[in-house]
Amino acid sequence: MEQKLCFECGGEIAAAAQVCQHCHTRIDGLQCPQCANHNRPQARLCGWCQTPLVEDATVLDIEPRRFAASVAGCLLIRLSFLPQTIAFETDRLIVTTPALFGLTRSNEILRFEKIAGFSHREGLIWDMITIETRGQSGAVLMALGKEDAGEIAELLRRINA
Repeated sequence: MEQKLCFECGGEIAAAAQVCQHCHTRIDGLQCPQCANHNRPQARLCGWCQTPLVEDATVLDIEPRRFAASVAGCLLIRLSFLPQTIAFETDRLIVTTPALFGLTRSNEILRFEKIAGFSHREGLIWDMITIETRGQSGAVLMALGKEDAGEIAELLRRINA
């Protein structure tokens, strides 16, 4: 089996290894331009100095937009007086889901590059959009007005294009 030497401790390790089994130093992967340490291949920031390792995230050429679900629909479907909201920013979207009476709320931040796909279900009164992600929990938007759901679906198509 082919071997190579760890540049940190000098120990022999397998040629395909990315981390030294002796000193646990990463010897392969993205190298930080600032501190020269190696990081995981999919890392966005250096684990040592927090320098960005990749180009900026996917950015949409849109004005930031905010949509809210129907209050009546949220009351009937989710038993909540406060509607879900979805905010599109230039590099991510934020889905806010308040609980009953607004005592707690859940904020799901979905970066555009993590969005794998979505489905748009049309109902008689309100629509529902389910967003699927890579490596994160997805989001379900219920009780959306027809016009808002159409605009959200179009923005999500632009992300996946």
